[in-house]
Amino acid sequence: MLPSSPQRTTRPLGSGEELWVRLGEIASNNALVVVELGAELEHSRLREAIQSAADAHPILGARIHKIAQTYHIVFGDKARFGFTVHTKEAARDWQQVVHEELNTALPWDGPHLWRVTVVESLQSSHLILCSNHAIGDGMSIVELLRSIFAIYTGATTPESKLPPPAMESLYKSRHSFVQQSRHTLGHIRNFLRHRKLAVYRLADAPLVDSEGPSSSFETHLLTQEESKSLQSLAKQKAVTLHGLLCAAMVMAIYEDSQTSSRLPIGVSTVVNIRGDLKGDRSRDFAYYVALTDGIADVSADKDFWTLAAHYSTVVHEQRNKESYRFQSRILRLLLAKHKDTKVLLHTLRDRSKSTVMITNLGRIDVPQDWGALQIKQLFTVPSTHALGRPYIVLTASTFAEQLRLTFSYGLPFTQKEQVERIIRGMRAKLERLSH
Repeated sequence: MLPSSPQRTTRPLGSGEELWVRLGEIASNNALVVVELGAELEHSRLREAIQSAADAHPILGARIHKIAQTYHIVFGDKARFGFTVHTKEAARDWQQVVHEELNTALPWDGPHLWRVTVVESLQSSHLILCSNHAIGDGMSIVELLRSIFAIYTGATTPESKLPPPAMESLYKSRHSFVQQSRHTLGHIRNFLRHRKLAVYRLADAPLVDSEGPSSSFETHLLTQEESKSLQSLAKQKAVTLHGLLCAAMVMAIYEDSQTSSRLPIGVSTVVNIRGDLKGDRSRDFAYYVALTDGIADVSADKDFWTLAAHYSTVVHEQRNKESYRFQSRILRLLLAKHKDTKVLLHTLRDRSKSTVMITNLGRIDVPQDWGALQIKQLFTVPSTHALGRPYIVLTASTFAEQLRLTFSYGLPFTQKEQVERIIRGMRAKLERLSH
C-alpha cells in the first residue's frame, strides 16, 4: 500500500512498453475504450471521479524520460490527463470523435499519457478513454472504468496501489531447470521454423496522396441470440470462441483471395496475461499482454472445425511463462540492435508471420446497472497504422450478453474495399453458424 504522499520511483521500461514508445515516434499507438451511456453525465462530478480513481494508480501520473539512450518511466502520485466535453449543441458524431481520438497521438514526452472525451447527443452520452499503449492496454482501461463509475455513483472509494513493475520481472516459472530448457529449445525450434515460412498478405493499396497514415474501424454488434448460439456451438464442438472467430476470419480471407491453391494464413493473438503472472495483477493499470502466433494451410476443402481447433490449440500451447519470457528476450534483442525506429519497424514487419490479428477479450466484467447510470455498450478499438502495412485487427468482446466485433485497419496501406469484403464474408459465415 502507498503512504499518503508516496515518493516518486523510477525504472527502465519493459520491452513491451519500450516497443510502444518507439512506435509512437512514427504514428499514434493508442489503446481506446468506448462506453455508451443512457444518460447525461455531470461533467465536474465525472472529472472528480476520474481524478480520484486515477490517483490510485501511480502509472497514470507517470512521465517517460530518455536517460543515456534508455527510456525510463517516472511514477507520479497525481494523475494527469486530458479532458474534453462535446455538448449536444456541438452535434458531434461519436464515431468521428473516436476516429480522431484513435489517430491523435499521445506522445511519450507530452504533458500526459492518457485522456478522456465525452460526446453528448439527444439520446445518449459516449465516454471515450484513450491511453498511450506504453502505459496501458484495453483491459487496463476497463478496470479503471469500474473504479470511475463506482466513485461517480458513490459506491466505493479507490484503494492506493504500488507502481507496477516491468512485466518481465513478474515471470516466475514453476518448472525445473530441465523443463525450462526443454521449453526454451522448443521455442527456438519453432522460431527458426517459422522464419522460413511465407504467409499470405493482404493486398497493398494503390499509392495515393494522403495527409499521413491513420487507423480506420468498423464495429458490428451481434444479437443476444446470435451471440449465445455461437458460444454454445463452440462449446459443443470443443473449441474456443476465439478459435471459431479465427476460422471464420481466415476462411473469409481465403475466399476473398479468389485462389484455388492452398494459402498459409497466419493469425496473431493478443493474450491478457495478468492471471498468469506472479501475484494478483488483475486490477493493475499497466501493459500486460503478450502475442501468440499460429499459421495454417487453408484451402477450399479445409474443414472449418479443424481450423477452429487448430487456432484454439495454438493459443493454449503458447500460453505459458516460458513462451512469454522467450518472446520478451527476442524483443529486447531487437530493441537493443536497432536503435533507429524505422529500421526496427522494418525488421518487425519482415519477421512477422501474421496475416491478421484477432483478439477475444471475452466477457467484459463491468456491471451495466449503476443506479441512475446505465451502460448500454462498452468495447475497445485498437490503432493499427503504426505497423505501416496492409493489416486487419479484429477485437471481439462480450458485453450485456452481446458479442461485438470491431475491425480496425491502417490507411493508406490497406485497401478499404478488400477489408469490407472480408468483413462481409466473415459476418455471413457467423450468421450461417448461428442459425
